[in-house]
Amino acid sequence: MLKRIMLVLVTVVLLLLVGLAGIWFWGQATTPAAAQTSAATSDYNPARTITVVGQGSARIEPDVARVSIGVEAMAETVADAVEENKTKMTSILAALEETGVAEKDIQTMHYSIQFERYPEPMPRVSGSESGEPKPQYRVSNMVNVSIRDLDKVGGVLDAVVEAGANNIWGVSFGLEDPKAAQTEARSNATADALARAEALAELNGV
Repeated sequence: MLKRIMLVLVTVVLLLLVGLAGIWFWGQATTPAAAQTSAATSDYNPARTITVVGQGSARIEPDVARVSIGVEAMAETVADAVEENKTKMTSILAALEETGVAEKDIQTMHYSIQFERYPEPMPRVSGSESGEPKPQYRVSNMVNVSIRDLDKVGGVLDAVVEAGANNIWGVSFGLEDPKAAQTEARSNATADALARAEALAELNGV
């Protein structure tokens, strides 16, 4: 019985020694790595950091034109103003359809009715009766139009003006899907930033 107890104690002691030895070797293995990380961190100095901003652009031909087209109508009653505006807008939409603009490329962006108690007076004709201008209602209707055939932009504008449009603004040319152009511009900006950083590093001998 005593021999068994002694054998167990010897086994436990050996296991403890092996465990301690393993811990010591693990500590020796990890200490250099920790020391290297600490050294690398200590070498970092924000005052010796080069920061640059790169710029990039991409030139691509547009494939769509966008323009805001609308009509304003004024009358002494809201019903008359709304009806006049509706009639003109119907003619404008018909003109857009005739020029080949698809219905999905026409979107309403603004519709308003305003009561103007003191509208701007019209120029008076010599000999006409004087007096304060009468209150009127102003009805405004605007639509955003996408023109995909760029050769027809001028013709579309002429057609809507002839149909009664009296408010046109915001003509712009762009891309239906700008992702490819954006990717190219970002790539050019990254290359520009790298070139700037390398040039500054060479000039400063770092």
